[in-house]
Amino acid sequence: MADPTFTQLLDWVDGRLDADRADAVAAHVASSAEATSTVAWIRSFREAGSAMPLQTPPEALRTSLRDVFRRHSTIPPGTGPVRELTGDPRPLRVAAGARSADGDGVGQVVLEGDGVSLTLTVLRRRATLVDLHGHLTWDGSQPRPEVVVSAPDPAERRVARPAVDGTFTLGDVSRDADEVWVVAPGATLHARIDLRSES
Repeated sequence: MADPTFTQLLDWVDGRLDADRADAVAAHVASSAEATSTVAWIRSFREAGSAMPLQTPPEALRTSLRDVFRRHSTIPPGTGPVRELTGDPRPLRVAAGARSADGDGVGQVVLEGDGVSLTLTVLRRRATLVDLHGHLTWDGSQPRPEVVVSAPDPAERRVARPAVDGTFTLGDVSRDADEVWVVAPGATLHARIDLRSES
């Protein structure tokens, strides 16, 4: 095996490699001072990142910025491309920009709606399916919102009800899914998504 790449070292640290590849990377790390140093840096980076507090900007600032973007946007609300790589990837213990071992990668989308904010982390691990890990922020009203991921085939529609802290996971979501909705009293979000894209 050639020397592992930085991405493969990340995948090894996070346990995303199959057993044979993990053994090969472990052997390389044990025999290479440079790889050992890189792995130590990755672990240190993760620890430091996990310890950093996240702060939400004041609601007045968020509202003001949202209004500015809406005034200057030429894209109707809820439409257009939404494949931004942004947000906080720490809950999944991946570094920003890291790709999974199978080459399909990890991407994040952050969507803002009326009274709701949704972060979706897409793990592309199979040719036709993805796993979605999400975090939903809303005003805390009850009932909790539902997140609906829809596809042209109604049988592939998926629904998640986030936990009290706003987190949820949908495994084995079809890459044909092309819309996400957040449904709740006082909170609305609808956007087109592209899970087939490799970017």
